[in-house]
Amino acid sequence: MRKSKSENVKILFYGVLRDIMGKKQILFDVSGLENKTVSDIMKVLIDMFPSLKEKKFEIALNREVIRKEDYKLCKVKDGDEIALLPPFSGG
Repeated sequence: MRKSKSENVKILFYGVLRDIMGKKQILFDVSGLENKTVSDIMKVLIDMFPSLKEKKFEIALNREVIRKEDYKLCKVKDGDEIALLPPFSGG
């Protein structure tokens, strides 16, 4: 029997989100996710860390901020990077 290859996405946490997670980054294996979208990953993360649901944050995929309505459309692959960014303001 052949072992399936893992497909890791790096997830980075900033600001208060880093405090909630207790670390600045994790490797997340997406090989078991049905569609491998940002939405799929967020569902799993919120199940694991329910307090994330109460926080406002933006998500960047490979250093490009994506809109919430696009989470289901944004597929991830091995080596991608997702960053959870707390609110910030310009100046």
